[in-house]
Amino acid sequence: MGGLDPERTRFASPNEQAVAFPLVAAVVFADESDWKSVGTNMRLLMSYNYPSEQYVRIWFATAAAWTSISQTLRNACSDIDVAVGVYDGDAAVDAPAASDGDIDGLAAYFDYPADLLRASAAARDAGYSSWDAYSPFPIHGIEDAMGIGRSWLPWVTFAAGATGFMTANLLQFGMLSFDWPMIVGGKPYAPWPSFVPIMFELTVLIGGVTTALVMLVASGCFRKPKIIDPEITNDRFVLWIASDDPDFGGARDFMAGLEPVDIKPVTFR
Repeated sequence: MGGLDPERTRFASPNEQAVAFPLVAAVVFADESDWKSVGTNMRLLMSYNYPSEQYVRIWFATAAAWTSISQTLRNACSDIDVAVGVYDGDAAVDAPAASDGDIDGLAAYFDYPADLLRASAAARDAGYSSWDAYSPFPIHGIEDAMGIGRSWLPWVTFAAGATGFMTANLLQFGMLSFDWPMIVGGKPYAPWPSFVPIMFELTVLIGGVTTALVMLVASGCFRKPKIIDPEITNDRFVLWIASDDPDFGGARDFMAGLEPVDIKPVTFR
């Protein structure tokens, strides 16, 4: 009975798989596969008159493309280095402050979200600039307590949407009214009502995609993540003050006045 010989069998690596799928798709779309004008007749894609054998090629190529993209993203994400906080598990509120010069920050732990809300408002009023609040779930009013103002992201959305709108107008009016004017169905050279769908589509497309990309960059999704405590996303409420804050010298005494459950010095490794 035949089988795979472990010594002679080698499975494709993730990188080889990411390259193999487009190659297979290229074979499917090759002229020898009888691809028949699919590229110029996409309007018939969802029509019952479209040849059924083409559906197989289209969906196979779509699945191969998405698989290749997901595998590439998976490989890229697996290379991200994560900084995890290391601290003394027995560190108490009255731990010696002499060690604070060699750490990356202090973390104050609380039992309830109301305590974190109160501590955030105190940190805001104290004038700390390099600090944050962590909770396993959203806390109503935390933005006001932290002094977070209105996001500037809507202005990015507006600018990108306006760019898409003006691009749609420039393309349509420029091509069909000035560069190559044509009379289609007895309509005038500038039939603006027929241009509205493209105006809408480009406004939403460019505005939405630009907003998503800017949001990811601004939120630090492409920076090295720093995990203070893995339990923060479980059941911990933490007020964090980084060591690069100008007022970090008095951070321990400030946190002690908030009556937290524990204060831990954290060093990222």
